[in-house]
Amino acid sequence: MMELRRNVNIIKTNYLHNRFLPQAYIDTLLRMKETNPVYYTIYALGEFGSLEKLVYNNWQVMDFDAKSIKG
Repeated sequence: MMELRRNVNIIKTNYLHNRFLPQAYIDTLLRMKETNPVYYTIYALGEFGSLEKLVYNNWQVMDFDAKSIKG
């Protein structure tokens, strides 16, 4: 259970906030968007995340009709 604390500031930044990044590094970050979206979300966009015990990272939740699946 996470304990909420008062007087705590969380500052979230990403590569867009750093005007001193070399273009080659920015290009590397942008390539991750296609090659490894989880890394991109964490390392380029600054989102909180975890890479531990991650088996599949390219899935999505969709509705489907189980009867239509031929097995």
